[in-house]
Amino acid sequence: MNRATVDLKAALDAFRANKAQEALETARRIDVNALDGPDAAAQLGALLNACGELDAARHCFRRAWQLAPERTDLMQGYAGALNAAGAFDKAHEILQKAIRRRPNDGLIWYALAHNRRQTPDRNCVAGIKAALAARPPDLQSRIFLHYALGKCLDDIGAYKRAFSAFHEGARLKRSTMRYDVGTETTGLAKLRSTYSSEELARTTRGEQDDRPVFVVGLPRSGTTLLERIVSAHSGVESLGEATAFTQVMESALRRANPGAKLTRGQAIERSAFLDMEALGRSYIEGVAPRTTGKRRFVDKMPLNFLYVGLIRKSLPQAKILLVRRDAMDHCWAMYSTLFRQAYPFSYDFDELSAYCAGFDSLARHWMEVCGESVLPVDYEALTDDLENQARRILDYLELPFEAACLQFHRNTAPVATASSTQVRAPVYRTSVGRWRNYEAQLAPLREALEKLGVEV
Repeated sequence: MNRATVDLKAALDAFRANKAQEALETARRIDVNALDGPDAAAQLGALLNACGELDAARHCFRRAWQLAPERTDLMQGYAGALNAAGAFDKAHEILQKAIRRRPNDGLIWYALAHNRRQTPDRNCVAGIKAALAARPPDLQSRIFLHYALGKCLDDIGAYKRAFSAFHEGARLKRSTMRYDVGTETTGLAKLRSTYSSEELARTTRGEQDDRPVFVVGLPRSGTTLLERIVSAHSGVESLGEATAFTQVMESALRRANPGAKLTRGQAIERSAFLDMEALGRSYIEGVAPRTTGKRRFVDKMPLNFLYVGLIRKSLPQAKILLVRRDAMDHCWAMYSTLFRQAYPFSYDFDELSAYCAGFDSLARHWMEVCGESVLPVDYEALTDDLENQARRILDYLELPFEAACLQFHRNTAPVATASSTQVRAPVYRTSVGRWRNYEAQLAPLREALEKLGVEV
């Protein structure tokens, strides 16, 4: 076993142990050309991708494919990295090669459907339908096929059939999970009671670094768009969807409660009594390898909305941008997205409405108790009046206005989210009011949201 292989094993072990900083530092030392075979190169690519090093990950995926050019899994990995970099035509070319080898593969069809906007005269509908008709035995493949079909049909305006495809995909996806939305919504309420105005007024020094900018909100709310606008500024760099804050918080809780198996409610309660200065410092140290010294850096992990109170106490100089969106548009955007491992509430109308109501209450709470520490950003306002909203946000971040923020689509940094294609184009408003294409089918969801007090 050569040195590169030893280092790869160490990096993977560190990442599995939630030591992301150590994993990244080790991974950066590895020469992908010295690794033994395509699988090792792909493993390094996946690790770097998970750590937010998307350019380096793309180099590894390309190397893996070069070593085994007939393997469709390696084609998919490389194509995904090319999509993140905005090289959509090259990714499409590779995916076409892959689907010729595996014409019933749901994941490849899913990638092709999302690689570009489908049109009535150029789309994947026939191929996806043929793959479904072949009745692939693998449930995950069928899930991918239904979401791919839904996306294609939505693009070409066949909304009734699109809804049927999304609905079946969501039903199948939900069947693969054990999940209780009540546990989640109870946790959201616990956050409100724990991080009250009195708690946030309690004196704690925290780490005084004023560079972090947290962009938070539910997925598909516009967090990626906002991140790209802000990170187009010369004084800002982006960490992407970093997991650093969650990791340092969980590590701090384990140290403070050795051997204890805390319930979610207990963990929330005890988090308020952590050493806030040490917690904030651990976060800054954790992200340090990925920062280059610019005035601010953006951490765009949407679920950090859960930790706004804890961020406020441990990093009191940090800026927090809380993104919100029209409830019906937002719910439809989540319901029609396949999130793979995250956001299990998004596949059932009752669970989706319950979680969104909980989020709505928590977001209002943060804006009330955190005052000027949190800047609410409305997706509709952002797309309707980009320049004035960009100026407002930059003022809050204490940065001078730069026209580059209005040309965010020219930002060449990779994007590893479901919005990778959208943010390569100038701002548009076609996502506003999209739910009305499905108004009849979404009537039960709207009714559920209204009963829970969510404005629709």
